[in-house]
Amino acid sequence: MLTGPGAASVTALGPREIEGWTARPGSYLLRLHFTPYWSVARGSVCVARARGALTRIEASRAGPFAIRAIETPGRILTAILDRDSPPCGVPKPPHGSH
Repeated sequence: MLTGPGAASVTALGPREIEGWTARPGSYLLRLHFTPYWSVARGSVCVARARGALTRIEASRAGPFAIRAIETPGRILTAILDRDSPPCGVPKPPHGSH
């Protein structure tokens, strides 16, 4: 269900949250359909769309992670309008630089 450059595992899978761990940094394929409403709840990861509408987990460090579905209308609106969040793998520019 979770594959990448190192050992990895999904440890809990629920309707609103997924927990797992990665043994090393890198790009991992999570074999679940991607949704733009995933939110990182814990860990040094970022979530993006992978080929075939699956989910890519970018781990900047090894360790546990948790992602959960955004559940409130306000958080969904914030996720849609948040233009300051760079895509996975693209560092956020320093404040004030353009």
